[in-house]
Amino acid sequence: MKRVWKLGALVVAGFATGVGVASRPDGLYAPPFADYPDQGVLDSNSDGIDGMRIGSIFATSYLNLGSDANIGTLQRPVQSIVAAILTAEATWEFERENIPETNPYPRSVLLDSWFYSELPVITDVEGVYGGYDVLSNWSRSGTMRAVVNSPFPVGGVIKGSRLQYVDNVVFRGVTSTVSGTTTYGLISNSSVEHQFGSCEFSAAAGAVGANGATGANGRNGAAGGNGQAGSNSTGSGSAGGAGGSSPWGGSGGSGGSGGTGFSFNDGGDGSSGGGIPGGPGGQGGQGGSFLGGSAISGGGGLNGNSGFDGSPGASANSWLFPAGDDGSNGFDGDGGGGGGGGGGYASDSDWWGGGGGGGGGAGGEGGGGGKGGLSGGSSVAILDLNVPVLPINSTLRIAAGGKGGDGGSGGSGGSGGSGGSGGDRFAFSALGGPGASGMPGGQGGRGGGGAGGSQHYRVAKGSVLPGLGLGSTVIRTGVPGVGGTGEFTSGANGSFVTTVATGSQTPPVKGVPDIVGTHTVFFTTANSGVTQQRVRVMRTGLGTPETFLGVNNTGPANGNGGIGTNFIEYTPNPNFVGIDHLIYAISTSGGNYFEGYAVFVVLPQVSGTITWNDRLDRFPTTMSVSVTMPDGSVWTDELPVGEDGSYFFYGPAVAGKSSVTIKAGPYLSQTRAYNTNLTGNASGLDFSPINGDIDGDDVITVFDYIELSGSFDKSEGDVGFAANADLDGDGSVTVFDYIILSGNFDLSGPTG
Repeated sequence: MKRVWKLGALVVAGFATGVGVASRPDGLYAPPFADYPDQGVLDSNSDGIDGMRIGSIFATSYLNLGSDANIGTLQRPVQSIVAAILTAEATWEFERENIPETNPYPRSVLLDSWFYSELPVITDVEGVYGGYDVLSNWSRSGTMRAVVNSPFPVGGVIKGSRLQYVDNVVFRGVTSTVSGTTTYGLISNSSVEHQFGSCEFSAAAGAVGANGATGANGRNGAAGGNGQAGSNSTGSGSAGGAGGSSPWGGSGGSGGSGGTGFSFNDGGDGSSGGGIPGGPGGQGGQGGSFLGGSAISGGGGLNGNSGFDGSPGASANSWLFPAGDDGSNGFDGDGGGGGGGGGGYASDSDWWGGGGGGGGGAGGEGGGGGKGGLSGGSSVAILDLNVPVLPINSTLRIAAGGKGGDGGSGGSGGSGGSGGSGGDRFAFSALGGPGASGMPGGQGGRGGGGAGGSQHYRVAKGSVLPGLGLGSTVIRTGVPGVGGTGEFTSGANGSFVTTVATGSQTPPVKGVPDIVGTHTVFFTTANSGVTQQRVRVMRTGLGTPETFLGVNNTGPANGNGGIGTNFIEYTPNPNFVGIDHLIYAISTSGGNYFEGYAVFVVLPQVSGTITWNDRLDRFPTTMSVSVTMPDGSVWTDELPVGEDGSYFFYGPAVAGKSSVTIKAGPYLSQTRAYNTNLTGNASGLDFSPINGDIDGDDVITVFDYIELSGSFDKSEGDVGFAANADLDGDGSVTVFDYIILSGNFDLSGPTG
């Protein structure tokens, strides 16, 4: 009976007899003793490097020695930290889903001490360690460091939920081209404490704050209408001009009507203009028996007052980056008064009406207030958004704060509309008086200056002030930013405060996208057919969440594959075993474009049955396995064995002739060869080892006789009983075990 092992979308057959898939793909196998890199640079497991030669993910950006088309082994390192971390994530995920009985552990990422132009997001890996030298076979020095030169105003991001270590890495951000942006050496948003040994967190200078925009100019007032000319038609006075109307400034007053000649009437007075107060209307002219009396012009109103200047950015809570306040709008101008009507004329035989007064012009609109200057960006070595990190023997470096932006000037007030002309006389009647022009609007107030950027070694969300670390050094260059200029008072200068706690407020982070890289590692098996894997991207968790808009790719060399909007599909060629890849590109909703590799690790399935010779019961349940690859390199691991002797594991993703050597219990080791070039997988790789190696030295000698004699005539549970001496597995050491030993005496492993 078989059970199904799920491998992402891949389905692999295993056995229901307790067999486990214990090997790790492509040579990424855990050695028996874990040697994590340490500050003492000790090779604790004697594998030639500080850390684990087998099981770690290696990266180098030096020349062409690394490639993101690789799988990240010491012999085939990746080029970028993004690829290394995403490879470590994918490998650990594969093992958790498919071989949980091996208690898989997060991978370590080992970095060559060179320069990496990227923004790494360190997630659930065991640790990231610099200080290695790819040119010296990955030897490590405690004084060398990998240097991250991020193209963003953040040098590095760390998040996740596991205990992580970072050693010998420099994180550097750059000054943003986006005004007012704060730079950070490191942003931590993790739920557990992370320790950073011999690292540097270097924040660049904060960006200069943007100057406030100039306020909009006010719109002009409408002109007043002209008065109508006098008339002899029945001696009626003519109508005055309409005052200029306006939705913003005061409307102009209407002109007065001309006097009626028939009754010797005076011309009508013009209306006052709008506004508080508007211009007075002109007085109408007096009617007469010879000449009509002249009208008086409309009076002018008041200019609009200037707007108030904005307040400068304050210095309190400098991590909130206060901007200057906007200036207020200027006040609208008053409307002009309408002109008086001209007096009428009458005689014994004739009468003529006076001209109408001109309408007053509307007042101009006040100018718009200037915008406040934005604050300058600060320089912060470490920002803790959750659990603070712990720097140990590290350096916290900050640079100058950015200058605050100057307040914008207020807009000019709009001009008042011109007054209308008085109506012309007719014969001996009088002219209408002209309307007065509207008054201009006031100048808008100037915006306040923004505060200067500050300098902080650490800023932490919460109520607890974070420390500077254990044995750490602080370096400060430059000074806090100067406040931007306002009309009378400049914005506050930035401050230098060693550490700041922001309470419940979250300090803003600008200029960092959601997605900063992509790299997908895809595990599958030989002759497996079509399988799928999700596209892996590195997300900062800081910018606006982005989605995929489109993708394209170049196909793999040893199979068929392609990429959809969020998945990769791959089918290896028949019998292919090894590493294949395609290059793909994604565009995002944030307008970003990324290229990445999909690396396909095609593993051979190795399986067979072990015949335990000369044994009745109590069969071995585990065995040591060594695989010798075509290049002579060897990996070893412990595998479970089924009760029926069946076994199954994933072999290294290496094409060609390899050999498998097993060793279990009192049996001599035995070797079998397989060739992935012929079959892809290696099924039916059966073993029949020789019994009698009681002391485990892989040779049956007199020393095994001595071991057996020491347990002779004893049974399971007796003091001195050695399980390996019970060669036939009947629970007792008897003469039958001597017979087995004698029949195989002087043989040695590995047998063929």
